Order: sequence, then structure tokens, then C-alpha cells
Amino acid sequence: MWPKTQAARKDKIILPQLQWANGFISQYFQKKEILLAEYYPNHWGYSNSAQEVFQEAKYFLVEPLFDPEISGIPLNDLCLVENVPQASLDAVFLFEALDRSTDPNELLTKASNSLKSGGLCFITSLLSSGFEVQLLGEKSEIFVPPERMNILSFEGMNELIKNLGHFEVLEFSTPGVFDIPNVVESLNGLDNSSFFEYIFKKRQDIEIKNSFQDYLQMNRLGTFARLVLRKK
Repeated sequence: MWPKTQAARKDKIILPQLQWANGFISQYFQKKEILLAEYYPNHWGYSNSAQEVFQEAKYFLVEPLFDPEISGIPLNDLCLVENVPQASLDAVFLFEALDRSTDPNELLTKASNSLKSGGLCFITSLLSSGFEVQLLGEKSEIFVPPERMNILSFEGMNELIKNLGHFEVLEFSTPGVFDIPNVVESLNGLDNSSFFEYIFKKRQDIEIKNSFQDYLQMNRLGTFARLVLRKK
């Protein structure tokens, strides 16, 4: 499946997320030769594409969850490591890594310990407090163990960061656009869904969908979350 979807994943998911991260990295770091690490990666796509975005950076894959033998890439080109020295990195990436971790607190602590003071931590995650999950419950297709060992809520994510006490939150947003389409697809099987049937189907008004999507994003009520943390 990976080879068939690789190009689309790169254009639609991987490069936009790396460019989002680069916007903050360019703001906080003047040097080009920065040290980056991705924790618990389940594929090698970000590492490959990072060469296009961070051309002079060193990119480590820490505790990878994929078999390097299936990557089709010479292992020498992948910086696979089990750990990194404390206070050695400029930025770390947790791309849905908290979701697949058996201990989110331990993982975030590792990431924090590996960062220099002022270093950045980029997180993408799904939220159980999002509109899709709250409406669909277990019918939502985001519940896919073991890929989703944890699905934190908005409050749970904030509590996790607060309890660690090492980070300043620069961004916490829910910019995803799939909540409404995923809900619409499953409305027929839901109880008490007449209101959403009306506004999303019967009204046939694209402005209603757009304004509702804006509402979810402005109030961080979406299922896909994006965070930027800065180590104090």
C-alpha cells in the first residue's frame, strides 16, 4: 500500500506538516545546521522529505516502529537510533506518536529531555474531544489499535503538558477538515441525528458547512490537533 500512496501522502500530508514546522523553526533559529528527531515514526516518509525542507539539518529517527528492511532505502541513509543525548536537539517531531505510545507522559518526557533550552516540540494527534468522535463514538474510524493506543481529549492534552511543566504552548489548533465529511457519511446509522441531517444534507447550503467548519477550528473542537511547544 505504501508505494501506491507515497506520492499523495507526501504532497497532501508530509510536506505540509514539515513546512508548518519549518515556519516556526525559521522564526526561532537562525542557523541552518540544526538537529532534528522524529520519535516513534511508523514510516520513513518524513525523514526522506525532510531533506527537501531542512536541507542542512541532521534528522534522526528515534525508536522507529517500522521494519527498515521493507523501506527499500539503504539503511545508511536513515539515521535510526534508540536514544539521543540529553539537551542535544533543536526540535523534535511527535507526528501522531503520542497516539501510538503506550505511555504518552514517558514519551513527552523523553522528547523534553532531548531538547535544548528553547527547543521546539511539534505534535500532531487525534482528539477524543473532537466533533467526529463526540458524535460518532465507537463508530468513528479513528479507533484503530494498536496504531491508536491513546486518544487524548483537548483537556487531557493540556493536562499532560501542564503536568510536565517544561513547555510553553505556542500553538494548539485543530485545523482538520474531515470531521464534517466523516460525520455526514455515518449519519444514517446514528440516533438523534435529525438536526445534523437537516443542516448538512437537507439544507444543501455550502455556507453552513463552511461556517460550521470554521466554528470547529476556531474553538479547537476538531478531531485532528496540531501543537507547537517550546522548552522553557
